[in-house]
Amino acid sequence: DLDHLSEESCRDLIDSFLSAKKQRIPAIVRRLKDDPDFDYEIIAGVRRWWTVKWLRAHHHPEYEYLVTIQSVTDEEAFRVSDVENRSRKDISDWERAKEYTIALAEFYEGSQSQMADHLNLSKSWLSRLLDVARLPEVLVAAFSDTHDITVRVARDIKPLAGDAKTLAKMRDEAERIEEERTKNGLKISGPEVAKRLVKATVQPAAKGAAETELTGKGGKVILRYTKARGGGLTLKVPPKADATPAELLKAIEGVLAQR
Repeated sequence: DLDHLSEESCRDLIDSFLSAKKQRIPAIVRRLKDDPDFDYEIIAGVRRWWTVKWLRAHHHPEYEYLVTIQSVTDEEAFRVSDVENRSRKDISDWERAKEYTIALAEFYEGSQSQMADHLNLSKSWLSRLLDVARLPEVLVAAFSDTHDITVRVARDIKPLAGDAKTLAKMRDEAERIEEERTKNGLKISGPEVAKRLVKATVQPAAKGAAETELTGKGGKVILRYTKARGGGLTLKVPPKADATPAELLKAIEGVLAQR
């Protein structure tokens, strides 16, 4: 995603190039066939390309983009690119998950086990990453930036999206979040969005019935009772109720008479 390449995200490379006065490590490209617009495709080194472009536009025309041309298959190109992309902070988990989903179908016959072996990844981590790309679009829209959709965020909301009822609740909350962001210009962080989506699926705890207190002659509470559904009663005698057994029985009889 070239949109996230900037002076800030490439600052480390800019400083490295200026310090060395050159591009130390060539990028890897391959020739393109039957493409009317481009002769080469960058396999590894997009940030280096952007950095050279930025330097040349900022008073350093002496910098050249150094490359090595290699003949690789699409699957090999994906693996080479993936190795470099893992260290790139400008690529989000969501973007990487989308790329992995495409590669899973194109190169590995839909087998996560095969893909994990080829990329030297743990099967559990690969599964969690692919879950990011499986989030419904209605929930993705709740996030202002796909960089906020991390593996950890997906871990919290993906299991809930599998149920139609909870998904509907999260969709409604996602629409409210998107409306708040659009109308009010609110900036809501990724973790906060995830928290609100999860919270929307939780039924609020039912409030207990109001407790009624009865006082004795001395003005102290001697009995508390709560009316339950179906006509039941819950009676509580405080530990230090200042009342005789007879007074308590009379209070209880009075409560029962009101049923």
